[in-house]
Amino acid sequence: VIQDAVDTIASHTGQHCDGYLTPALTHSEHTMDLFAEAGGTYSCDLFHDDQPTPIHVRSGKKFLSVPYSLELNAFFAFIVNKQSPRQFADMIKSNFDRLYAEGGDSGTVLCISLHAYLISQPHRLHYLRKALEHIAGHDDVWFATGREIAHHYIDNYYDAALAQIGAITPRASRTGTI
Repeated sequence: VIQDAVDTIASHTGQHCDGYLTPALTHSEHTMDLFAEAGGTYSCDLFHDDQPTPIHVRSGKKFLSVPYSLELNAFFAFIVNKQSPRQFADMIKSNFDRLYAEGGDSGTVLCISLHAYLISQPHRLHYLRKALEHIAGHDDVWFATGREIAHHYIDNYYDAALAQIGAITPRASRTGTI
């Protein structure tokens, strides 16, 4: 199924599928292994940090978790938490301000999970625009896709992060997720 999906995406878009987010975050214990074997490089299913994280897959290939946010997620904000568009924009700006301050030394990822059927409503777009203008008004901000983040991290930080994790991870726990 995964290989068929990757092949279908490539045949219709001309692009390789580098990453995934399973529907409703429903991956199995084998999904990352299978996706890596199909040529993938990252998953967004592990909403655990604001920095990419190396993930061990059975093939030994370089694979990582790219940050995904449930907090800054239009579905949870509008449908579950009943937030107003202004509240959602304020959350985005507050999260950005904190991560921007922390990211000077290490870099951070601010993931804003948008769903077109929710955010594209005219009464919400104005507030999203204001939040994005706030972010864009700062120096050294990179508006990147998951693919761009994954490739940049793998090319520049993956090996060092893996070595650091290996140095602090007890031998007994060096299997599975790093």
